[in-house]
Amino acid sequence: MNPPSPQLGANRPAIAPTGDLGVVDLSTWPKVSTKEMVDRIKIAMDHVKLPAAERLSVEEGVRKALASPNPSFYLQRLFTIITTPEDPAQKTQLMQKASAQLKADVAAANAQAKVANTSVEENDAKSASRSWTTVKGYGGKTYDVDKRDPKNVFVKIRVHATGPQAADIKKLEDAIEKTLGKAGGFTVDIEFVERDGDDVFTVGTDPTVWPNCLNWSAGTFVAAHECLHLMNVEDAYNVPGRHAANGAMPRDQRLSLFLHSFDHGYDKGRDRDSIMGHGDKPTDADVCTAVGGDASCVQQRLPPVKMGSVGLRKQ
Repeated sequence: MNPPSPQLGANRPAIAPTGDLGVVDLSTWPKVSTKEMVDRIKIAMDHVKLPAAERLSVEEGVRKALASPNPSFYLQRLFTIITTPEDPAQKTQLMQKASAQLKADVAAANAQAKVANTSVEENDAKSASRSWTTVKGYGGKTYDVDKRDPKNVFVKIRVHATGPQAADIKKLEDAIEKTLGKAGGFTVDIEFVERDGDDVFTVGTDPTVWPNCLNWSAGTFVAAHECLHLMNVEDAYNVPGRHAANGAMPRDQRLSLFLHSFDHGYDKGRDRDSIMGHGDKPTDADVCTAVGGDASCVQQRLPPVKMGSVGLRKQ
């Protein structure tokens, strides 16, 4: 799971009208005019000598912020992204934590393999009753789904793991599958293969790179989260600027996430419940997105209802 961002405004630098950097609590920003906020952002870009490509991203971010219902909120976070440099120490700490988590999860997976049936998902995928449909996922790569019964769907996805931690990630295959399966009625068979292709997602395992759908560099939970991204499932914590003050993440990546998050609505309940946010398993909406279900998919996955003494109640 991605670590939470530090509290916005805590020891974050703001810029005085003169262009000098000073320590100012960003909680004062709502009292500043939108124009002055934009001016401060422009000064900040010059002060940190922001590269041309990142300047273009900031300019786009300003336009999106100004068009939003709460410009101050988004401009504050954009300013924080600009003025928070990459922190090598924070990045090293992250790498060490991710590597430790991976080792712990591999040990747990090895122990679980001695007592659990690790072939459930594979056997379900091989069943003669399966009727597979090909779906396009991240980057145009494809995977297979059986979505005839929304209450009991199946996914078969091929992954080519490369890089220094590939062997360990492969050992988490069953653990990742069962983490995704916590949704209920959602069986995912991950097949690790030694090739690339139109029907194969190639992922790195570089611990020096922030985890993402093409870099599975941490443990079971993170890999399950990233696997869902390959199946078109978006983050549930898409609040612009969540990683604004995260010095372990390169600034250009923080800017990219900031811009991308404007394209998707924020659902507090999904953030709470989904593995794509702060939950521990996929939600019904996540499952339906993963298999390319239609608008009725989520409704059909809801528990049945029965008449109670005071009307309809979920079982």
